[in-house]
Amino acid sequence: MSYKITFKIFVKEVEEPIFTVKKNSTISLDSLMETIKKHKPEVFTIFKDDDILKLWKVSDEEIPHLFNNTTTKMEEITAQNIESNVSQQHVNVYVQPVSENKFEFCIPCMKYISATTKSQHNKSVTHKENESIANITEEESQQSGKELVITIVNQAERLGFHLNKFSSWLISISTELLPTQSSEYWINSYVTDYVLENANFWDENSLPRDWLLKCFDITEETADIIINQVSEEYLKKQSPLYWIQNWIKQQTNQPSPEFLTFIENAKENALCYYQGALYSRPIYVVDKRPDIKETNEINHLLATEFGQQTNESSLFYHTTNIYGAERIITQGIDFGECNRRQDFGGTTVSYYLNDNFKRAIEFGRHRYIKSCAIIVYYIPVTLLEQHDHLDLGEDNNKWKKVVHRSRSGLSNEVDDYDSAYGPQATNGAKLLNDPNLTLKASVGKNQLAIKTRKLSKKVDSNIVGVIIYRN
Repeated sequence: MSYKITFKIFVKEVEEPIFTVKKNSTISLDSLMETIKKHKPEVFTIFKDDDILKLWKVSDEEIPHLFNNTTTKMEEITAQNIESNVSQQHVNVYVQPVSENKFEFCIPCMKYISATTKSQHNKSVTHKENESIANITEEESQQSGKELVITIVNQAERLGFHLNKFSSWLISISTELLPTQSSEYWINSYVTDYVLENANFWDENSLPRDWLLKCFDITEETADIIINQVSEEYLKKQSPLYWIQNWIKQQTNQPSPEFLTFIENAKENALCYYQGALYSRPIYVVDKRPDIKETNEINHLLATEFGQQTNESSLFYHTTNIYGAERIITQGIDFGECNRRQDFGGTTVSYYLNDNFKRAIEFGRHRYIKSCAIIVYYIPVTLLEQHDHLDLGEDNNKWKKVVHRSRSGLSNEVDDYDSAYGPQATNGAKLLNDPNLTLKASVGKNQLAIKTRKLSKKVDSNIVGVIIYRN
């Protein structure tokens, strides 16, 4: 939701501003700091009158009667990130101390005005020798760090986060530090900083939507989208924290226009090849939802020259979205896209594959309501045996111990291996809420976890092909 904000200047019945400074002029930093300390870094209201920026400390109770028909509109600015609970007649300004000689005034989601120390040797300085000078300029407000703040806030709003709390958190981070990380990183950091312990499990007495809203400061619309993009059955197999982090990843990482065009123009039920692929492997596009009753698409890949060299017992499948498919096809397995605290890895991440095509289809139907893709790999047991491989398929007690510690975020023996194989847990997401929970293994649902780069590089070259469900 966007609002058009109007800055207004009072014509009468207004107290003197806390201070007034013309753009491109200088004021004593000592005076500025004294003023800020006197009024405390709370919430102020800023008004713009041509080239003059005026700052008042105004309480919410004073706002209604201060605005009346005697006000004059001075300037309109379109802002996409103003929360609905912020009056269209005023803008909150937060005073944030950055260092001993620097303060920043943040108009949340709109722009920054900085007060920074100027060299005492500057020729334009006429103050005492040891007096610091603050210079407020329009150019300074457009520095890359400040622009990045706006970009991050824009992204956070698009993801459905309430901006009052997010903006307050963001201005606590130095603008010099912000450019070192992506928007995805900072939004995830915000979630991590404010995450509640109960975000690691689902409340059986609450609707999933209501529980998400309780755990995270997001809009109702966002909660609905997150809940509705997967089946209810699969939703409970991961924690609320997993889903909010997945939502951030999904929205901040999109397929390239080139790949989307390639998929859009691909002929249905025909093998095609993507020019930017790491290895030349066929891509088979179908216009339907994945269906376990119709699995003929895999036969087209197995009929290729490389596919004919494989055998069914050595085929593995990774189901992902379109962005994930492009990344894997063009860059190979990226462990940075994998999640911690899954079945096989407490302090390490894994790239998970199904050993049954129908199970991969079933997962795709539950996990991705819209388009998805299945990457088909040929991974013979001889390849796994050339590396450190842990088979958890026969020892149920060892499997329980590994999954229990992995889901709890604790190191265990699987973290030392290049790969691991064993059943999927049906109730692993409930462990954090109930540490004494008895884990249950899925019957007939096994998974292979690739855990190291030295193995994943070889697995990358063993892609048989890709099936994209375009619907």
